[in-house]
Amino acid sequence: GSDIQVSDPRSVPWFPRHISDLDSFSQKTLDAGAELESDHPGFSDEIYRSRRTSIVENAGTYRFGQEIPRVDYSQEEIETWGTVYLKLKELFPKYACKEYNQIIELLEHNCGYGSDRIPQLE
Repeated sequence: GSDIQVSDPRSVPWFPRHISDLDSFSQKTLDAGAELESDHPGFSDEIYRSRRTSIVENAGTYRFGQEIPRVDYSQEEIETWGTVYLKLKELFPKYACKEYNQIIELLEHNCGYGSDRIPQLE
């Protein structure tokens, strides 16, 4: 017996055929990311909510083929990133998969990953 299942093409849900097709879909994803549920730790933090909205709006301007927008992180955000990054790095040898442990050094050396800079998409 065969384990392959073929669906009627009319019943297949939407699927992108070109990377630019994601432009129309990404806004829906970003819209969902801007609002917080009442049980989210940052729900009552107006500064956090404002910053989150700003980052989502920045990301929402991107369309395929354009330069990817950069996020200008504050010193406080960079320090928070550094604290989390260093703690996680301590845990990588024990908890991260072999492939991640192999690639993290390359990301740090070649892509600027580190505790003092939050990665950008470009």
